Amino acid sequence: MSTTSRLSALIGTGISPRKSIEVVGEENIPTELLELIGSAKRFGAPISHLLDEYQEFEANRMVFESEISKAQAVPIATRKLLLWLPVVSLLLGQISGLNPLVALSRPIGLIGFGIAGGLICIGAMWSAKMLRDSTAKPEHPGKDLIIFRMGLDAGLGLSEVSGLLPSLQNLDDIVLLARKTGAPLRSLVSSEVSALLLHQSTSAIDQAHKLSISLLIPLSLTILPAFLILTLFPMVIGIINNN
Repeated sequence: MSTTSRLSALIGTGISPRKSIEVVGEENIPTELLELIGSAKRFGAPISHLLDEYQEFEANRMVFESEISKAQAVPIATRKLLLWLPVVSLLLGQISGLNPLVALSRPIGLIGFGIAGGLICIGAMWSAKMLRDSTAKPEHPGKDLIIFRMGLDAGLGLSEVSGLLPSLQNLDDIVLLARKTGAPLRSLVSSEVSALLLHQSTSAIDQAHKLSISLLIPLSLTILPAFLILTLFPMVIGIINNN
C-alpha cells in the first residue's frame, strides 16, 4: 500500500488529517501532495477527494513509467553495447596478435589513447544525462487546477480563488466555456485535469520511443570515433615498427 493509500484509509476511518499525517510520517508523503493538502486546509476544502484523485495520478504514473521502461530497453542496451565496443576492440587486437597495448610506449599512442578515453567519458556522461532526463518523475500537471477547484469546493468566489493563483493557465478558456454552455465549472476543471494527465503520459511515452534514435547522436559522435582510434592507432604504430 502506498503512502497516499494509507493516508486516505486513515482519514476514511474518521481520524483527523493532522493525526493521519503524523501516523504515516510527513517525510514519507510526496512534497506536491503536502502542498495540495496545505491548500485544502487553508481553504477548508475536504481532503478525501483530493487523496482519491492523487492515488489515481500515482496509478497512472506507474503505468506510463512501466511503458517508458519498456521503450527505453533498446536504447539502454545499445548504449551499453557501444560503451563496451572500444574495450572489446582492444581485447580482440590483443588476442589476434596486434598487441595494441604496445602503442602506449609511443607518444602518439598515448595521445591517441588519451583522446579515445576522453571521447568515451564524454559519450558516457552525455548519454547518461539523456537517460536521466527521460526517467525523471514528473510532477502533477494539473496541480494548480486542483488547488483552484478546492477553493471552489470551499465556497470561495471565482475572483477570490483566481487572485490566489494569478499564473494559472487555461483558466480563462475554462471559465468562458462554463459561461457559454452552463456546464458546472468544477466539472470542466476536473476534465481539464484528466486531459493534462493523459497528455503528460502520452508525451512521456512518445519521448521514450524517440530516445532510441536521439541517443545514437552522442554515441556516434564519441564512442565510434574512440573505437576507430583504438583500432587504427595500434595498426599504424605496428606498421611503423615493422618498417
